[in-house]
Amino acid sequence: MTRTVEPATERPAVEARPRFECFDGLRAIAAIAIVLHHTGAATGATSRDWRGAGDFLARADIGLSIFFVISGFLLYRPFVVAHLADWPRPATRAYFRRRFLRIFPAYWAALIGIALFIGFYQGQQLNGMWSWISHLLLIQVYQPDQFFRGISQSWSLHVELSFYLLLPVYAWAVRRVAQRVVFRNPLRLELAGLAVLAAVGLVFNAAIQWGGWLYLSRVGVGWLPANLDFFAIGMALAVISAWSAQRESPLPITERIGRIGGWWWLGAGVAFWIVAKEIDVSTAITRVPDTGLDRYVAHLLYGLVGLFLLLPAVFGTARKGVVRSFLRFGPVVWLGVISYGIYLWHQAWIKVALQWTDSLVAEGQLPRGPFWVVLAITMATTIVTAAVSYYALERPILRLKNRRRSPVRDRVG
Repeated sequence: MTRTVEPATERPAVEARPRFECFDGLRAIAAIAIVLHHTGAATGATSRDWRGAGDFLARADIGLSIFFVISGFLLYRPFVVAHLADWPRPATRAYFRRRFLRIFPAYWAALIGIALFIGFYQGQQLNGMWSWISHLLLIQVYQPDQFFRGISQSWSLHVELSFYLLLPVYAWAVRRVAQRVVFRNPLRLELAGLAVLAAVGLVFNAAIQWGGWLYLSRVGVGWLPANLDFFAIGMALAVISAWSAQRESPLPITERIGRIGGWWWLGAGVAFWIVAKEIDVSTAITRVPDTGLDRYVAHLLYGLVGLFLLLPAVFGTARKGVVRSFLRFGPVVWLGVISYGIYLWHQAWIKVALQWTDSLVAEGQLPRGPFWVVLAITMATTIVTAAVSYYALERPILRLKNRRRSPVRDRVG
C-alpha cells in the first residue's frame, strides 16, 4: 500500500543545508579534548592522580564521541529534509565525492608527512607494503597488529568512512518503507529506524564487553557498529530539527530546549564528572574502564555528554545565550575550522615535544614528562601545522566538492 504524499509546493519551505553557526565551536571542543587526552597519556598524567585531574584527562577521549554525534547530525539532515519535503534524495555521486575529498587528501598528507619528517612512535611504524596499503585505505582496524600503527587515532576515520557508506543506504531504506507502508506521521518512522540503529550499537557493545570474543574486544571498538548509537543520537537531532523547520511554526519543545542551553551543558559536565570520578575507571591510556559493566555505562554516558553538548547548538537562536556566544567566539570557531588538521597531527607533535623535553621513553616503560610544557609545545606546533594543512591543502580541495552539482538536487546534496 502506498503512502499518499502532499505536493511539495504545499509544504512550508525548508532549508536543506542551513548554516549551524555553533558547530565549528563544537569541533574545537572535541579536538582539544583529544589533544588533552593523548598528552596526558604520553606524559603519565592519566596514570596517576595528577593534581586530581588524571581521571578527567583519561576520559577526555570523549571528544571522539562528540565528533561522531556531530557527523550523524550534519550528514543525515539533508537526507531527512529530502524525505520530509518529498524532494529527490541527495545525489549519491556528489555525496561520496565530497566525503572522499574531506577525509583522504589531508589524511594522506599527514600520514606521509609524519613518516618522512617526524616518524611514528616506537613500535607504531608501518612495516611493509601491506601495512602501508591498509593504512592508506583506512582498513587497518580489521587487523589487531595494525590497529594502533601509523597515525594511531586514525581508526576513528575508518568509523566515519563506514558511516558515510551506510548513510545513503539507510536513508534509501527508510524512504522505501515509507512508500510501501502507511505512515501518517513520517517522524515516527524516522525515529523508529534510529531506535533500531541505536539498539544495534548497544547490542554490539554488549557483545564486546560480555561476549568473551578476544578478537572482537581488541579491534571491535574501531568498527562502526560499536559507535552506531553515537551517530544515531546526532541523526535523531537532525530528524527533530528538520521536522520542526518544515512546520509553519517551530515545535514548542525545541524552543524550550534552545532557551536553556546552559543547563544542558551543566548536564554534560555532570555526566562527564560521573564517568571520570564515580565509575570505577582506569586512568590508563585505554578509553574504556576496567570491567564490562563499567565500560558499558561509560559508553552510555559518553553518548549523553554528546547529546547535551549539541542541544544548544541545534535548537534556539544562534546569537543568544552564553553557551552559543562561546561557540561562536572567533578563536574557538577558527580552531574548529582547522580541527581536522589538529586531530591528524597532534600525536606526532606530542612525540616531538617529549623528545625536546627529554621525556620520550622506550616501548614498555611508563610514560613520564612535564604535562604543561608538553601540552604547550604540542598545541603551538599542532595549530601551526593544522592551519597550513587547512589553507594550503584542505580548503582548496574542499572547493572542488560543489562542482558539477545538479540544480535540482543542490537543495539537499
